[in-house]
Amino acid sequence: MSLTIAAVQAQDNLQTSIVGVWKLSSFTRKDLQSGEVTNVFGERPVGYLIYTKAGRIFAFLVGSDRKAPNNAEPTDSERAELFKSMVGYTGTYKSKAARSSLEQMRSWIQSWTGIDRPQVAQVVGDHLTIGLRPAVHPSMGRVPVAFEPYAFGEGRGDGR
Repeated sequence: MSLTIAAVQAQDNLQTSIVGVWKLSSFTRKDLQSGEVTNVFGERPVGYLIYTKAGRIFAFLVGSDRKAPNNAEPTDSERAELFKSMVGYTGTYKSKAARSSLEQMRSWIQSWTGIDRPQVAQVVGDHLTIGLRPAVHPSMGRVPVAFEPYAFGEGRGDGR
């Protein structure tokens, strides 16, 4: 899987350059055998990724084609379908060179809670791309996720 994130200015130090609020711009999966690339959450996924200077990360991502439940309280089957089109977690991160390591303290998938997830992160120009390794998602192949900056006024929402 891979995410691409846009940044106002690229910085040499990944630990510094990823700090801020990032808006999801793409979430794709590349099958390692066929090379086929698919949009995991549709053409226009929605979500945000927040990296803090203190080493915390918060993520909430959803698909663009989510169907609203028929009533205010979803049925079990509606709830299951909504669950399939979301990602949510919080934890801590550490960066060294182009690699970041994420320890998920809480996750929408309980089996991911407390595990270390290696990632390859890259800020190029004004985009951040995070690649999850196949070892993390062996059934999904390589998953690149892309983000662009989210500005509350000016900048990336990080106070710069």
